[in-house]
Amino acid sequence: MNIAPAPIHRTEMLVVVNDTQLKRQCDEEALGACIAFLEEYVDEITHFVFNGDILDMEEQSSFSKFPDQHGQSKEEIEAGKWLFRYISALLPNAEKVFIYGNHDARWDNLIKNQTMGLEAWIRPFEEMFEFKELDFQVIPYGTGNYYRWHDRIFWHGHRAGAKSNIPKLELEEAGISVTTAHINRNMFFEYVDAMGTYKSGITHGGFSKNNLSFMKKASTGWSQGFGVYYWNDEIGEQPYSIIMKHKNPTFIFEGKKFTGKGFRLP
Repeated sequence: MNIAPAPIHRTEMLVVVNDTQLKRQCDEEALGACIAFLEEYVDEITHFVFNGDILDMEEQSSFSKFPDQHGQSKEEIEAGKWLFRYISALLPNAEKVFIYGNHDARWDNLIKNQTMGLEAWIRPFEEMFEFKELDFQVIPYGTGNYYRWHDRIFWHGHRAGAKSNIPKLELEEAGISVTTAHINRNMFFEYVDAMGTYKSGITHGGFSKNNLSFMKKASTGWSQGFGVYYWNDEIGEQPYSIIMKHKNPTFIFEGKKFTGKGFRLP
């Protein structure tokens, strides 16, 4: 993973965001720092990828529910609509991609249940969030579904574990450099195959405001962040992982300070 300043001569810039867990599980200030970054680099960003679990859809989960989860779905729908419209308007000329995560895929449960007075709202996911009108390419959740950018593929991921080297496992399955999500922590793995080809597996932590119940089973290195990938025609890809301290939504990139303090979703 590169930590030096980004290359001056870059022909493409891709930003990937995952695990925002809208809305109650979202660290809104950390998301705000990411949005501040997007606004600063708006003229350079050529590709933007939502890599899954943008909505939490906890109310539709098959797992145990907590009383305070009641009514989340309406909040999540409105927050999602705002975020997707904002990104579309901010980056009209960028290639925009939405990759389903396992949480987003819970939308099907919402359609099946049709509860909590949402009947008039419920439409297919892509229609509800107007992805066609907002110029988003949509990638379904599941093995074999991915977005390809040069020599790297993006998918949400299929594993979560307390101690496993998830990027290594995902990289072995993909057979090509892969960026995955799904585990709420920043991780990196690399190797060179027998033909001398360099490959890397990368995950970015996202913006969940806590480490979520399934991640509390062990010391997991839970962390927040998103990804920035440059493409240079001479040297190829240069990936960067933006990592923020918990409860301190601030980072420095290329000598510029970005903060999301005080940011709240509409």
